[in-house]
Amino acid sequence: MIDNFYTVIDRIKTLLCPDGLFGIADFYVSGRVISSNMRVKQGYYCNWFTRWFWQIWFEFDHINLHPSRRNYVEHQFNAIKCFNGRNHFLIPYLVQIPYYIWLGTIKTSTSNSFEVSEHLD
Repeated sequence: MIDNFYTVIDRIKTLLCPDGLFGIADFYVSGRVISSNMRVKQGYYCNWFTRWFWQIWFEFDHINLHPSRRNYVEHQFNAIKCFNGRNHFLIPYLVQIPYYIWLGTIKTSTSNSFEVSEHLD
């Protein structure tokens, strides 16, 4: 959970070597409407109840799970590998916290699109 998320991401962009890699592992919620490139990612979408529930749950600890955080990273960097998963918390298959692991590099004019990992439960 990164405080001042957007500032940190902008700073990474200035510090990272052109051929450097960096990774993020974080909890997330998807937006109500998702873009076409996000639809390709298996397991990314959260229904209205899980979006609402996890945003409120994490808000108790002053953690903001807004979907724009992940979208900003996807916009600023080229994703090389992305995994979307669900953490089986307390009661398996009933309480599932959405999380992602993302590996990327700086966007260049010759950057290719990301590779989608399979969704594993």
